Amino acid sequence: MVDSRRSVTFILGTLALAITSLAAVAFLNWKVDPFQQYRLATAEQARFPRALQRYINPGLAKNADYDFVITGSSLMENYDLVEVNRLCGAKSINLATSAISGFEQRKMLEVALRHRAPKRVVMTLDFNSFAPPIESSLPEITDPLPLYLYDQNPLNDFRYLISGQVTMRTLSILQGVRIGNYSTNPNRAWSWDEEVTFSRTRALKDIDPANINKRFKQGPRTIERMHASFDRNIATLIEKHPGTEFNLVFPPYSIVVWADFAQRGQLDVSLEFKRFVFQRVAALPNARVFDLQWDRKIVENLDLYTDIYHFNPAINRHMLGAVCNNDAGYRVSDRNIDEFEALLRRQAPQVDIQKLLHNPQTPGEVPAFSKG
Repeated sequence: MVDSRRSVTFILGTLALAITSLAAVAFLNWKVDPFQQYRLATAEQARFPRALQRYINPGLAKNADYDFVITGSSLMENYDLVEVNRLCGAKSINLATSAISGFEQRKMLEVALRHRAPKRVVMTLDFNSFAPPIESSLPEITDPLPLYLYDQNPLNDFRYLISGQVTMRTLSILQGVRIGNYSTNPNRAWSWDEEVTFSRTRALKDIDPANINKRFKQGPRTIERMHASFDRNIATLIEKHPGTEFNLVFPPYSIVVWADFAQRGQLDVSLEFKRFVFQRVAALPNARVFDLQWDRKIVENLDLYTDIYHFNPAINRHMLGAVCNNDAGYRVSDRNIDEFEALLRRQAPQVDIQKLLHNPQTPGEVPAFSKG
């Protein structure tokens, strides 16, 4: 009987110790809040590791003060919010996420729209984002989207508050120990432009003319799946929020990307998707579509790229300026959609990868897009 009582006492004591320890960990993580789920970080504690964007961005969407949202893939990461605010007359936030899917864009925007009801959203539409099933991340994303940080249920926050990963980050902040690479500047939280070079040589590094996609390993896309993903994840969201202006941007991949699309039989799918997007939102008064993919002075100047997809921050500024100034030269309309498509259909098959690899590039007239 005595042994039985001692066993019960031991078990209860162990349980109490475990609960107390978890409560202490939860309180510490809530207090430091390394992923900024309850409050924005102080200047001393701000950490923005790009590998944790999917954990930090929902906190920024909940707690930052903004009326202008930038979102999209890694192509949208190279912004300085001070510059954005000046260029667009706005209080901005950058919620871009590397390798984002249409589903992830929706979940992120739902948080922003729920907590701040921004006046404007600028978002890129990357073809690959709409390749997976409707409610999926891209296949290369092995860490599932932490949906408990994106919902309205505070009861499941325990997954954040007692997480070992969060605790490790909390302790690193308290001890001043650096874990990996990260920005500490909230105005350039996700920028990577200072880590790379932009040049024709860099853009074409390791490109195989016979298999342009060899390095990037992008899978085939189907128009049916792309239609379904855009309709569910983006178009429906625009319809539900008529008070927010949505600016959908087709970003200027280099012309080599379009040569790859032609090589892989993805050219028609890509162009058909662009037309579908415009037609799907054409009747929505709060939606505008912009297309920079046809512009030869950008896409054919490979000195503006660090690979065949990712471009110089000068192009980011130009792209955002086109949106904020409602540039008719890039805004898609019934009058120019056929012309934009025809330009790409002509350009893509004409790309000579061997010539690009071995011959000097003729300088283009691109003073507005010079590096820096």
